[in-house]
Amino acid sequence: MIGPAGYRAPWLVAILALAGAHAALAQPVPNTCAIHYPSDAGIPWTCHRITRRDTVRGLFGSHWRDVLRFNRIDRRHIYPGVRIKIPLHLRQVADFTPMPARYPPAATDPKFIL
Repeated sequence: MIGPAGYRAPWLVAILALAGAHAALAQPVPNTCAIHYPSDAGIPWTCHRITRRDTVRGLFGSHWRDVLRFNRIDRRHIYPGVRIKIPLHLRQVADFTPMPARYPPAATDPKFIL
């Protein structure tokens, strides 16, 4: 309801905010451990559930960017409940790239941009 000078009823705003919060809570928590990529096959890893106290710097130190790249996520997607892959040897994911070293369908092309 709009009253004088464009004032909206506070209850309407509250209802819409609660509906939005409920929709956000209904989303499933991401699990990167359930997704398997060919480039991950050579790197042994274990699955870890992020807790409230976990931070990427606290868990991985200077390798945090490499671990997030290995999981194909950025730090905005790390929050309690998310499951991520943790390499058993962090140095194995240094400068990790999810792209394959060779791409056979493009072998005959003089130049291939992916």
